[in-house]
Amino acid sequence: MALATCLCAAAIAGCASPLALTRGLSRVEGEVRVSGGRESLQKLGPVVVYLEGRGELDAPGAGTLTLSDLRRDGLGHDLVVLTRGQSLRFVSQSGVAHRLFAIRGPERLDVEVTEGGESRVVPMEHTGWTRFYCSLHPDEIWDVFVSPSPHFALLDPEGAYRIDNVPRGDYALSIWSLAVNGAVRRVHVGFRTSALEPIWLDPAKLHP
Repeated sequence: MALATCLCAAAIAGCASPLALTRGLSRVEGEVRVSGGRESLQKLGPVVVYLEGRGELDAPGAGTLTLSDLRRDGLGHDLVVLTRGQSLRFVSQSGVAHRLFAIRGPERLDVEVTEGGESRVVPMEHTGWTRFYCSLHPDEIWDVFVSPSPHFALLDPEGAYRIDNVPRGDYALSIWSLAVNGAVRRVHVGFRTSALEPIWLDPAKLHP
């Protein structure tokens, strides 16, 4: 059984608006490519591309994302992306109880979801990847990536990403998946511009 997420699409990749443009916000977009073509790209699994600038860690996000145990297809699981300081809440809409847990370094995080109820609010203060398991349902997992920056996007099935509403400044362009993690290069974002930043990955340096 897999949990499903109730998220606004804007939480995955912001949409440019007329108001954003008048404020001088910009866009960074591009494609991720791996030698070997589409098949090699699919082996990366879910991919997050994000921009990290100075002071980002001092400005945590706010709000709570609600994750539900209902999915239309009933298969697999999605990657949930949020920013440091945001919280999660797990809800049982199926009427089934869940006992979730995650290991973050020396810390074990336990989250109980009652039958037809909801869990406590779980603050996500640590950046990086966390995987939640369920002790009642061994095949149930949920991957969460806490971005150090609010400027992020999930890679689409074609390998493209687009980060909207980016303020002018200098950033580290970074990428994360279970196969690759780290900074790519420094980028400069101008005033009301669209910067094209392709990312090429060496298959020999990807984690299996």
